[in-house]
Amino acid sequence: MFGLIFGFLGRLLIGALLFSLVFAFFSLAVSLRLMPRLIEGGRRVVRAVLILSYRFYHMTFVRLQPFVLYHLGLDILSGYSRLAMCIVFSLVIATLPLIFVDASLGIWILGLSVLHGLFVGLAWDDIENPGGIQLGAER
Repeated sequence: MFGLIFGFLGRLLIGALLFSLVFAFFSLAVSLRLMPRLIEGGRRVVRAVLILSYRFYHMTFVRLQPFVLYHLGLDILSGYSRLAMCIVFSLVIATLPLIFVDASLGIWILGLSVLHGLFVGLAWDDIENPGGIQLGAER
């Protein structure tokens, strides 16, 4: 009696294992098939975030330009000072919400905000062009 029950449960367990392996391979195949669409969507999101960041930084820097030029003698709309200001603004924007929620500042947040500020500062002139920045070929 117990042999019949254990034999049935063993076959049921092996069937469940094989079903889960087939399901995992099927899921992997579907995700690989959808990968170009996911990459395209991610590219569009990154482009939109960079353009919105540029617009916010440009609006802020134009208003700060006379004050910083008068007091520090730096032209924050060009050169290395613009790049440094973009990095500083990215760090401030990333860490400001963490102050209010009393969260710890991780290395990932610092790294991503520095990279974001660096990319916006370096691509500043290309974003101003009518074509904007291109993060790959359009289909």
